[in-house]
Amino acid sequence: MGKKAKPSKTQVGPDARVTGDAVLRGEAQVLDHGRVSGRSQVGEQACVKDEARVAGQAEVREQAVISGNAWVYENALVKGTAHITDNACIFGDAVVSGATTIGGAANVGPRARVKQSDHVVVYAPAAISVKRVDPRTHDGPAVWTAYRTRKDGVRVMLGRRPKKVSEAPKELLKLITWTKV
Repeated sequence: MGKKAKPSKTQVGPDARVTGDAVLRGEAQVLDHGRVSGRSQVGEQACVKDEARVAGQAEVREQAVISGNAWVYENALVKGTAHITDNACIFGDAVVSGATTIGGAANVGPRARVKQSDHVVVYAPAAISVKRVDPRTHDGPAVWTAYRTRKDGVRVMLGRRPKKVSEAPKELLKLITWTKV
């Protein structure tokens, strides 16, 4: 006699959408106007809410929360009790874990290994206005972001475009605490 399948405790709100080959597991929730699409996965007790999006082959698990207008896409992984909010974008092969909070207009991309909130620093020299756009096709506002990579390295982006550390504003580099630049 085979094992009985456990009933799913996943929850999808009336205005939320799960499309494509996306998978929800465990007690995952997609609420408000949240969207999960492509071949992405949301599992365990993770939550996607507000206007947040998870797309591509991205994965959100454990107790992670994606909210606001945040995007997690491509092959990114968000886990632990991480909270991605506001207009933040996590993409590429980025891994965000632990009790990390990433918000504002931060862009965390390829090779990122973010384990705590101060592993991401953002510098915008002037007030910015952020329009709701698809970050997969739009570069985003001219905001500088520096983030931790494997082995405590540093990667710098302007919008969602990688830049050399030498091109970054000195004000941004002064905010980096996990290594010397």
